Amino acid sequence: MDCCIRHGISPFHVEIADSFTACMQHCGRLAACRSVDYHEASGKCYFGGATGEPLLDAPGFASAHSLGCAGACKVKGCPCIAVGKDGAAKVVMQTA
Repeated sequence: MDCCIRHGISPFHVEIADSFTACMQHCGRLAACRSVDYHEASGKCYFGGATGEPLLDAPGFASAHSLGCAGACKVKGCPCIAVGKDGAAKVVMQTA
């Protein structure tokens, strides 16, 4: 997960979410979703297919991509997107 940065790719879907965590949970329900860019002020959640790290400086945004949870969070219980063996993204809670 990254703060103040976004992927900047054309999203395949945009919706309003109450939080970054909710945005990632919504992504986890969409088979094609591999990345999210969440704009906190507007609540807009941008779903994309990016599998790499976001590169564009973007104050007010938080981003995540489907490379899994390893090292993504330093806080216990931080939500991350992981990709299962079936290729579907899902939100998991990092516990260590």
